[in-house]
Amino acid sequence: MWNSLEIAKLALQGAALIVAGFGLRQFNVAVAAYRDLHDWNRRKAAQDAVDRYKDIQDDNLVLHTHFNVMESAAELELRQVEALCSQDPLIRKAVHRRLNYFEALATGCKQGVYDEDVIRIALESLFRRSLGQFRAYIVHRRNVGAKDLWIEFEALSNRWSNGVSPARKRLGTSV
Repeated sequence: MWNSLEIAKLALQGAALIVAGFGLRQFNVAVAAYRDLHDWNRRKAAQDAVDRYKDIQDDNLVLHTHFNVMESAAELELRQVEALCSQDPLIRKAVHRRLNYFEALATGCKQGVYDEDVIRIALESLFRRSLGQFRAYIVHRRNVGAKDLWIEFEALSNRWSNGVSPARKRLGTSV
């Protein structure tokens, strides 16, 4: 039959299984907490990045004064943009700062640093409007300079225009 040594071995093995099961459960709880914290940090980073829009708000006045960007969504003629940028370096700086800011946000979304839905909710209309307004200038700058200039900004804006968003994709819904 069973002797006390075999009973002790079985008891220790049972206890080890219980401890291992508890440890595995705690590990899963820790992983879930880490995922939640990571998701929170991505949303917080995105909100902070959106809040930094105020750093380029002075450019809005420059862009609106010269291009009427707040009242018209029409594509700006390349000649007009180039002429004004050549006349006043502050205008070119304002255009580039806006496009570079949007490119940084789009790159952050692509890399998973920023939560794309936070950026989309806050800035989608401004992304799409700016891309439409400065499309000719963007294409021109790609042809005479870096061929990938502002490419992430354009790709993200176009994806939103097509109704694709990560959270909506996960949930199986569209726009």
